[in-house]
Amino acid sequence: MDMLAAIIGDEPARAALRAAYAFNLIVLLPVARALRQPVEGGITLPSSLGISYAGFRGLTGSFWLGLGVLSIAGLVWPLALTPVLALQVICKAAYLTGTELPAIRRGGGLQTSPLLMAIFVLIVLVWPAVLGWAWFS
Repeated sequence: MDMLAAIIGDEPARAALRAAYAFNLIVLLPVARALRQPVEGGITLPSSLGISYAGFRGLTGSFWLGLGVLSIAGLVWPLALTPVLALQVICKAAYLTGTELPAIRRGGGLQTSPLLMAIFVLIVLVWPAVLGWAWFS
């Protein structure tokens, strides 16, 4: 009960961090569901990658599981887990600039769903402000 009281009476910067971790968990649910769906249409990966599509899904799923566990921990220890949010910003920004932007410039359109793109852009734009507020307040 003391932890719940501490969360409710949290200072705004820590509350914002907790909101970011909670957002991660909310986003994780549909991603986990999508990874469990059977694959139709014979999707394959290049053999040069040295991994099957099922293996790739397992690798992706294990990353999201790790992010989920760390986000749960971030709800309890928001300041200690800020590097997780910082890593997310770096990864999402790299994905947007290295994958999506070139594809859009080539006229190939989005490489993922518009909703997921909006989530990535939100993370890249908002998390740095939340992190700066928490670190420097």
